[in-house]
Amino acid sequence: LRYVARGRPDTVIARRAVTVDEVTATLAGATTVKAGEKLEVTWTGPGNRRDYIAFADADKAYYTYTLIGSGKNIGTLSVVAPDRTGDYELRYYLHADDRLLVSIPITVE
Repeated sequence: LRYVARGRPDTVIARRAVTVDEVTATLAGATTVKAGEKLEVTWTGPGNRRDYIAFADADKAYYTYTLIGSGKNIGTLSVVAPDRTGDYELRYYLHADDRLLVSIPITVE
């Protein structure tokens, strides 16, 4: 990172090394939920307005999701479980590029 004074020539007045880390997220909640019911999920992450938390299967398809929409980097929200029973993952996605940040296993009964 450099602070540059414009001139002839430009002069670097100050500089500092900066490390850019990869964005991360966490999810926490019950490990089972009944089909079609809401699951309360606690999350941490970037909290971009259109980031979302979704139920997904092994084929990477998601079934239901809830937008975070908070502008905060921690929160709690409800996601409706799929209508079908089985093993799923709960996932935090970045909206900007649909990048998966974290997933946890969950069983729909």
